Amino acid sequence: MKTIDELLTGEFITYGFHIDTAKINSISDDVWPGLEKPRGGLWASPVNSIFGWKDWCEGEDFHTDRLKTWTKFKISPEAKILVINSYNDLVEVARKYSERHFDLGSYGSDRVLKFVKIQEDGYSGVFLTYRGHRENHFIYESPVCCGLNTWDCESIILFNPEVIEIVETSMGTDN
Repeated sequence: MKTIDELLTGEFITYGFHIDTAKINSISDDVWPGLEKPRGGLWASPVNSIFGWKDWCEGEDFHTDRLKTWTKFKISPEAKILVINSYNDLVEVARKYSERHFDLGSYGSDRVLKFVKIQEDGYSGVFLTYRGHRENHFIYESPVCCGLNTWDCESIILFNPEVIEIVETSMGTDN
């Protein structure tokens, strides 16, 4: 298994569109109703993830037609990324960066991460590793912790488009 540093210096992939860094929406704490995901930013998974976005989409038969259009990119080594690699990591992150949120929907916990505060503290994104996903996927009730049930796989959300270096794109051909 790769180390976190190896993952962060490797390639990431996003599906369904080509990245235009000028059009990446600012991160917002206005979470999607019933989800623990913020609006804005850019979502991706490591190219060689054990269980990334492509795996989840294929397993759930969710927008598999969009998997033919993708962009691979690297993250600048100077980027400061908040990493959640375990339950204890999430507890620490939640202590500093979460608050109660009562729109629980069908999946949510009663706490959500405050992504704007994370960004204000100099982070360019949040990376949920494969291990972090396994340990935090179905957590609903913790006095200090927010669940990440709707983060369906190993993934990263980037707030700062300046840290993205595009490597390769696919225009919808088989991959």
